[in-house]
Amino acid sequence: MQLNKVMEDFKISLEDMKMALSKSGYLIESRLIKQLSGKSYTLFPNETYPDPKTEKSREIDVYANSEKTRKTLHRNERFNIEISHSLVIECINNPTPVIVFKDMNKKPFTIFEKFKYNKIELKTLEESSGIDFDFNDFTICNKEFHYNQLKRNTQYCSFSQKKGGKNQEWMASHEEKLHDTFNKLFDFVNHHFERKREKFLYAPQRMVTFDYLFPVIVFQGEMYEAYEDTDDVQIEKIDHAIFEFNRYENESSSLLVDIVTEKYFPKYLSILENDMKITAEFYETYYSDKSVEFRDAITKVVF
Repeated sequence: MQLNKVMEDFKISLEDMKMALSKSGYLIESRLIKQLSGKSYTLFPNETYPDPKTEKSREIDVYANSEKTRKTLHRNERFNIEISHSLVIECINNPTPVIVFKDMNKKPFTIFEKFKYNKIELKTLEESSGIDFDFNDFTICNKEFHYNQLKRNTQYCSFSQKKGGKNQEWMASHEEKLHDTFNKLFDFVNHHFERKREKFLYAPQRMVTFDYLFPVIVFQGEMYEAYEDTDDVQIEKIDHAIFEFNRYENESSSLLVDIVTEKYFPKYLSILENDMKITAEFYETYYSDKSVEFRDAITKVVF
């Protein structure tokens, strides 16, 4: 009788279940999956990867592969250019706003080697500066490439109420959950980058193959950018930030991470589609102007 009374006290109501789910990240994850499936992505919800320290299995909220953009060139022999991207998504239901801090440095650091991609190129008969140099100029210097459209943030905080005391005092702090999310994205991206690189080694000849890997955090709640201006703090509401996450393991390493609000996510997908479009056009223009040596396909992999 006593046991039944205890069990009854711990029985959760439907309303409490709904409230708990609304505060979690599960529902936003389902909504994003619905959007991505409508955009012809191949989806892998809760994709697993090994923790690099413990080797235990961990998971990311959503891993998604885009459909491929293909360009076919007919020269002496036909060959294909195939462009795609993958999304590594973590969903966060943030009940309090997240703040990213504006970088006040007037000379921003380069994005070189701070975003991931795998590619296989075909060797050209006229080796001048080479496609690596042209590609770096295209991505690193081109304002159309989305990583160059916003100034990067490198610091963030969230808010929590101070425990105890009569007044409800709010504190700004470096939220541990968000830091853990950045680390998960960093580990997952590096793991899948290596796996994709192995697959690329067996790509067919007569093909240029390229795949971006975009890590992204999607907030259900609000996000702001803050900076100090003449002894006053300015705070502006934003929907998209590009965050540079830095971690040291034997040597310093950086990864660019898109942070977007859920309502901005459809716009973000359109931005990536434009990245794919201009990437495909870049390769089409490059190889249309050059003779290609099909017999000597070479693999170029960038870390």
